[in-house]
Amino acid sequence: MNLPDVNADVSCADVAAVLPFLPRLEALIPDGIWSKQPRISVEGHPEYILEDHHTEDMLEQLRIWSNEPGGCKVLLGRGEYNPIIWQFQRALYDHGFIRDYDWMTWQPQAVRIFENPDLLRRAQMRTCVKLLTLHIRRERFDDGHLSGMLRSRHITAILRRMGELASHRSEPFQCLMLPEQAKAYCQPGIPAFPLPYC
Repeated sequence: MNLPDVNADVSCADVAAVLPFLPRLEALIPDGIWSKQPRISVEGHPEYILEDHHTEDMLEQLRIWSNEPGGCKVLLGRGEYNPIIWQFQRALYDHGFIRDYDWMTWQPQAVRIFENPDLLRRAQMRTCVKLLTLHIRRERFDDGHLSGMLRSRHITAILRRMGELASHRSEPFQCLMLPEQAKAYCQPGIPAFPLPYC
């Protein structure tokens, strides 16, 4: 698959195509992200449901089981995301938000942004695109990473920021949607970001 360059423009139409996922994703948080929770089973022990991709409790339990006489046979069961999550990922690819860049090298910046939400509130569109790329691509190597980013509301914060940037009509953005449509994408109690009429 040929991915767009990280410096390629983002169109308003593409932002408008992914923003409808914002309320749908928020409705899934925290308990609707998985349609089937990831699990771990160890021969001779009860099945262990993984709440997120890595937990200290799970790692400690594996240490205990692996030190038992004869060792242990560990089976990891992949979880299945809610279909909305799969649709969201597909839309990010279809609308050019998954970009070609060395996201692994950029992870320290992403961690800094995650740990300091003020940085995301001031982020430019390119940074938002880089963050989405990193989180979607990392999920391929780290099962459940996306679940953690959704639970923390980091993904929805990125989408909200993209909507704010698009609403300012700065190039290469045109118009986004009618203001009454935008109100559906805001959390209760948070005023809608102002969007221009098309």
